[in-house]
Parts: sequence; C-alpha cells; structure tokens
Amino acid sequence: MAPFSADSSGPGPFVADLHIHSKYSRACSRDLTLDTLAWWARRKGITLLGTGDFTHPAWSEHLRESLVPAEPGLYRLHPDREAELGRRLSPRLTGSEVRAVRFMLSVEISTIYKRGDRTRKVHHLIYQPDLDAAARFSAALSRIGNLGADGRPILGLDSRDLLEITLEASPDAYLVPAHIWTPWFSALGSKSGFDAIADCYADLAGHIFAVETGLSSDPAMNWRVSSLDAYQLVSNSDAHSAPALGREATLFSTDLDYHAIRRALSTGDGLQGTIEFFPEEGKYHGDGHRACGISWEPARTRAHGGICPECAKPLTVGVAHRVEALADRPQGYTPPAAKGVTHLIQLAEILGEVNGVGPKSKTVDAQLATLVATLGPELHILTAAPLDEVSRVGGELLGEAIARLRRGQVRRTPGYDGEYGVIRLFEPEELRRRPGEETLFEVPVPKQRRTEPAAPAEAAPRRRRAAPAVAPIAPQLAPPLAVVEDTNYASLADPKSVYGYRIGNATYHQLYETTNSNFAVDNVIRVARYVVYNPAPTPVGFYGFQAAAPGTTHSCTESWGASTQAFTSPGGTYSSDGMHTRCTHWKADWTNLNVYQGRARRRRVPEL
Repeated sequence: MAPFSADSSGPGPFVADLHIHSKYSRACSRDLTLDTLAWWARRKGITLLGTGDFTHPAWSEHLRESLVPAEPGLYRLHPDREAELGRRLSPRLTGSEVRAVRFMLSVEISTIYKRGDRTRKVHHLIYQPDLDAAARFSAALSRIGNLGADGRPILGLDSRDLLEITLEASPDAYLVPAHIWTPWFSALGSKSGFDAIADCYADLAGHIFAVETGLSSDPAMNWRVSSLDAYQLVSNSDAHSAPALGREATLFSTDLDYHAIRRALSTGDGLQGTIEFFPEEGKYHGDGHRACGISWEPARTRAHGGICPECAKPLTVGVAHRVEALADRPQGYTPPAAKGVTHLIQLAEILGEVNGVGPKSKTVDAQLATLVATLGPELHILTAAPLDEVSRVGGELLGEAIARLRRGQVRRTPGYDGEYGVIRLFEPEELRRRPGEETLFEVPVPKQRRTEPAAPAEAAPRRRRAAPAVAPIAPQLAPPLAVVEDTNYASLADPKSVYGYRIGNATYHQLYETTNSNFAVDNVIRVARYVVYNPAPTPVGFYGFQAAAPGTTHSCTESWGASTQAFTSPGGTYSSDGMHTRCTHWKADWTNLNVYQGRARRRRVPEL
C-alpha cells in the first residue's frame, strides 16, 4: 500500500479500528473510557473507533451519557467532552480541520456450544446502527446469559443463532467473524473451529461478507485459502488498553457513515486496505508449547506427530500451521482484486528498541510526545512523514528505523502458544555504544528461545526427566537493587504483563504473605508474579528456588547487561529483558519461593 495520511484531516481516506474493548471486559485496562479512547485515537491518527462491549449494562449507560449522534449510524463525544479533550491534546492534533473521533456501536461475543461431535468456541464482532437496535440485541441475549459479567459475554449459543439474533435486531446490523485463525476461539481455529466460514454459520452464511484476519495472520496468508475469496478481509487492534489502538486497523475511502462502511465491507468498493502486524508478532503465529519453551515450524510439528518432546502433551498448533492445512494455493499468491497492506510496528516499540528501554518507559513517553506534537499522529509518522523530518526531530537512528520499517526490513522471532513474537529493526551489534559514538544506544539481546536439535520424523518424543532435588541456584552477579510486585494482574493469558500476586479474585501487595487466610488450604500460590527491577546500569543478580509442588516446571534466565545465563528447574517461568526480570510461578509453594535480596531495598518503581 502506498503511504497514506493518518492525520484525520480533510476528506481523504480514514483509519478505522472496529474491534476494541472497554474497562468492563476481562483482562482489560481500567482506563478504557470513551474520553481516554478518543484521546488515544487522535494521537494515533484514527478517525473511527468501535465502542466495544455495548451489551454490558454499565458501558451501555456510559455510551448513552457520553455520546451524541453524528453522521448516520455514527456517534461522537458530547461537545463538552470534546472541548475538554481538545485542551489535553497538542495543537498539532486539534483545530477545525481535524476530524473529531467517531464511534460505531460494536461488541465481541464469545459463543461456546456443541455442534455435531465437537465443542465449538467462536468469537464474533457485532455492529448495530443505533442505540435502540443495540438495546434490542442486548435484550435478546440477556435471556440467554449474564451480560453484566463481562464486556465480552460468553454465551452457550450456536454461531448461526447469534447471527439470526443480530439480524432480527436490525436489518442494517452485521456480523464479522473475529480473528478467524486463533487456535482456541475462532471460526477456523485449530482447536475448536470449522474448515470453512460457511460451515460455521450454516444456512445464514450468506449474510457474512467480511472476516477479521487477526494479529497472527495477514492478508497474504489468507489469500492462500480460496474459500475466503467470498469475504472482504479486515483488521482491527482488539485493544485491551488504549495505547494498543491502531496496532491493526482498516483503511476506508468512503463517506464517514455507518451505511457507507457497511457497503464497502459488503462489496469491497471503498475498502482501501489494512494496517497489519507483521504476523510473526502475533502470539499464536507459530506452533509450540510455552511451558516447555518449544517453538517450531509446522513441518517440524508434523514430524513429531504434534507432540511436545518435553512433556509428551499436544503442542498448540498455530495460525501458520492451520492456514497451511487449509490452503489450496501456493505461498505468495496474490488475487487480482487484492487490497493494499501496510505492515507496521508501533512507534513506542521502535523508540524502545532504539533507546534500549521498554516501550512504556518515561524515555519513550517523552520522545513520543515530542514527535507527535511536532510531526502529527503516530500512524502518519510511521507511514508518510518525510524521513528527514523524522530524523531532525527524533534523531538519525529513528529515521533509519522507520526507513527500514517502510521497506519491510525487519528481524522476526515468531510468537507461539500465547507468547507474542518479537519484531526488531536492528541487529544487536548495530545499537551497541562504541567509543566516541554518542548517538548509539546499547540494548539488551533478546532471550533466545530454546529449540530442539533436528530429529528424524519417526523419532519418538522425549519424555520429561524427573525433577532434580530442591536446591537454590547460586547468584552469579551482585544482588538486585529492587524487588517490586505489580498489583494489576489481569489474566493468565497475558504474557506481556508484569504483575504481582493474584489468588482467586484477590490481589496481594507483599512478596510473602505467610499468614493470610485467603491462601489456599494446601498452602500454595496459584499465581505469583513479581518483578526484579534494576534502576541503575550496574549489573545485578537474581535466582529462584525450585518449587515444592510436584509436577510443576520453570525456567529462569539471567540477562543483566552483557551476562546471560539460562537454567531450568521445576517451579515457574522467568524472563528478562536486561533491565527487568519478570517472574511467574504456577502453583508454587510459597515457602520455597525466594528472591536473593542481599542489599535489595523494596520501593515503588515506575511502571514498566
């Protein structure tokens, strides 16, 4: 796709992100209000957002209080809220020529049901043209399940029947199958899906005209499956926090109007293309078993019969494997009417790589604010801002990074089994500080995933060895400077978060709570997650004990500065990016879970 302007001004193409969530969805940020979403949409360069979660009673009330009608089928913030929003934005993102953010009523529904001899788990995106239609839809679903339990309700309802209820609420409503390749919850997923979209929606399949490709696939992968030629391909962020908006999105060249957008999705006219992850970054792109550190290409998974060589359990078959299984065209096939595709990395991720810090660090926040205030929205900077201007404001290294991004010159480490992949623009040695070079930054080398040596296809999978005796692992470096727990743990399925204790529905704010009555009767921590934080350039050391609970496993990697050490023993999972060590223990006996503290001090540290 040619570079496009994402500055939300004028009548040209606009960016839409129509799959997001509110603060009422599980594993989502508590900051997800309409005002926050609109602020971030302006900063990103997004004109149209889905509301997400309109079936949730509290969120539905928030929508009615905060939104006013705009163009047909669309809404905007109340003028008082828009005025307040404008005061919090840089002048570059405001002004009469900049479009105010619009909202389209949307919700993701999870359905779990039996069809034939299999349990099906499929996610769907529902769009309604007005609040009254949304209310009728919600009323129908409220007779089936509890809509107040989750912004993304889980219902025992066949996909075909959900589509019928959608169309009964309004003839202008429509349904888009969500992230169609995700293994566990999608129409074509390897674990519980179908082999064709038409099979999922049965006699009403003719009402499906678009599908969402998801973070772990891109249009080129979908073009290999001829049965998908009948559908327009769309992309959305599925954002669980506001900064994730626009990580994937769809580009339209229609009137800013619900019905015009629906026609574009039905016919393809006015659907200009999509903004995509590099699909390897998606957390279900490859095959593997995260607990055992196994990440494989599809051919190797097939050679081992789909079984993990460490634990002898089935591997999670990823999106690339599933696409290959259903593909009837060769890799690289492009249909005549293919829409444009732009692969991007979020600007905060690029700044983090360039500076050798995390994408949520204060360094990145400050640089990002300067870039946006000077050059415009993030998507405009990534796709269309002149590179000399990017270099002038952000430095030559950032200019080179964005030049490489636009050329597709990236290094890819695929995600697998719920762990996001890593996309980098530089080789590690390119960013290491050299004598006399002030503009280069030293960044930590990413942890290398463990892979097994090649084996013949007929080789039997190896069984897990017996756990070694309980013994501490001696520290090789100095004591850590700080140990801190993260108190916002949201989901076991969120590997990128860094959180503290959560047991059941309770969160704890101490590393060790030996007397709290809420601990399970068998005296184990169900989930313990904490961070060893190094606020200074001095290398620090970390080590953990093996857990006493039988049948558990962990691996620990020390990667502080130039020193990297890896070892394995039962207990939980540790990972490091060179400045933080993230630690997760699954059912670990708290009496045997330790951090070498030495001179460590407990203190509050900036959000990672």
